[in-house]
Amino acid sequence: MKFYAPCSCRRQPAGAYIKEMLMEACERCGTGTVKVGGCAGCNPNLHQSLDGLSAVWKMRFAMIERAGGSTYSNIAALSVMERFRIMFNFWAFLFGTFYFLAKGMWRRAITYTVAVFTVAAVIDIFLDASGSASTLFHPMNYAGPMLFACTANLCYYKEKVLGDRGWW
Repeated sequence: MKFYAPCSCRRQPAGAYIKEMLMEACERCGTGTVKVGGCAGCNPNLHQSLDGLSAVWKMRFAMIERAGGSTYSNIAALSVMERFRIMFNFWAFLFGTFYFLAKGMWRRAITYTVAVFTVAAVIDIFLDASGSASTLFHPMNYAGPMLFACTANLCYYKEKVLGDRGWW
């Protein structure tokens, strides 16, 4: 039995593994009735087989679907622990750019790394100009790892389920 990723176009109940379901209109692009095989307006291969993923990732993807897909519009339906599981990735916090590269999300890895270094450089310039000491324990030192940790699961969901490879 193949596992088919739930479509982010429709909001399904907790049983996100339903294969044959009609939706009236795609919420992403507004096309008419489409089957689970994919939305012809957005992406014909929206329901890619996720057989190569571990059970943990399938569980995370199902929780993201229950939360409303990539917009998290129904996040209140999840428990606090489930919210934490889909909104924070410990390995991405520790390894940041390298975690994204290992998962094949190189576009986002480059973009986030450049953004983090740019913001850190600007803040460092302002701290030096104001005479404040930039220390190892400055809270800004943890902003980069938090960016990677808080976006990793959703970025991986977008890549594997929606086929969204990045911004460029």
